[in-house]
Amino acid sequence: MRVAAQLPSHLRILALTSSPDRLPALRAAGIEPLLGNLDQAQTLARMSGVAHRVIHLAPPPHEASGQWWRDTRTANLLQTLRRRSPPAQFVYGSTSGVYG
Repeated sequence: MRVAAQLPSHLRILALTSSPDRLPALRAAGIEPLLGNLDQAQTLARMSGVAHRVIHLAPPPHEASGQWWRDTRTANLLQTLRRRSPPAQFVYGSTSGVYG
């Protein structure tokens, strides 16, 4: 929401959320919500080819798999975005969770 508030108002902004409860707030902010979950790649199909620029701010998954170095969420997103035409720009915002 904070990033979207800083972007020019003429842009069409889409946001992925896994929470149906966030849909009204996103719409109220002028953001087109997409319901999906980075942990469930099949829910991301609608995102394929819809974005020219992507800002990816989701943290990596928990280390439950024991493979802390694998970021399956980012891999799922990238695989989906590449199905049609990949975005011209992709910004990845890291978190301290990346370092385990």
